[in-house]
Amino acid sequence: MTIAIAKAPDETADITSGNDPDLPASLLSFILVAKFLGVPADAGQIAHDHGSPGERYQLEDLARIARRLKIVAKVKPAATEALHKVPLPALAELEGGEAVVLLKIDQQQSIRKPPVSI
Repeated sequence: MTIAIAKAPDETADITSGNDPDLPASLLSFILVAKFLGVPADAGQIAHDHGSPGERYQLEDLARIARRLKIVAKVKPAATEALHKVPLPALAELEGGEAVVLLKIDQQQSIRKPPVSI
C-alpha cells in the first residue's frame, strides 16, 4: 500500500470541484483532501491540465499536483500495521490502483472514504 501524505500551508480559499462522474476516483479523492485542507482545487481544471482523459492518476501524479497547489505532499510505502503513524487525512492507494481518503485509523479498523461526492 502506498500513502500520499498532504499538509496544507496556513491559508484558506474558496474551493471548486468538477462533479463530473467521468473523473477518476483517485482525482476526486485528492480534491476531497484539498477541500478538507482549505486549498482551492478544481477537478475539471486539473483533469484538463493532466491531458490524458480517462487515464488513472498515480499517487506520484497527485503529489506533483499537490505541490503546484502549494500543498506539501510525500509518497511513501507504508505497511498496514504502520498506518496509525500516518498524518491524516491521507490518500491510500489500494491494490487495484484506486485511491481512497484515510480519515481515521486505530488498531482495530480504519475509516476510509471513497469519493462518492465532493
